[in-house]
Amino acid sequence: MARHHFLEEAVHQLAILRGVGLGNLRPLDLARQVQLRAARGEPIVDALKLGRPDPPAISEAQRMFLLTRDLATLSLLLAVSYLGASLIISIPAFFWLAAGGGVLYLFAATSSRNNGNRFALTVLAEHSAASPAS
Repeated sequence: MARHHFLEEAVHQLAILRGVGLGNLRPLDLARQVQLRAARGEPIVDALKLGRPDPPAISEAQRMFLLTRDLATLSLLLAVSYLGASLIISIPAFFWLAAGGGVLYLFAATSSRNNGNRFALTVLAEHSAASPAS
């Protein structure tokens, strides 16, 4: 249960800042939200790290995940468009380009999934290293 406390707190913070909790307060009412949370005895955690940059490991992991996700999306679009062109125009070269795009999609989707897992684990590792041991 202690491992998921950070994620639950981050989701709770985002819900508050998006106006889901505490009487639908807007993000501009952050000082009021802090007062209400302090009055309720809840810990005040800055889950969004307002104004502070992410550690380099998190930034790199996020960048790689976003790049491979976009590559997978574009390669799937490429494969589908070439497949459609090969069916309409009946040129065999388009079929082979579609097959190549499909293979590229399989590699990019696998890489994106791996980078997404790496990104999530890096965030958790950075947070657990920064928090005091309890």
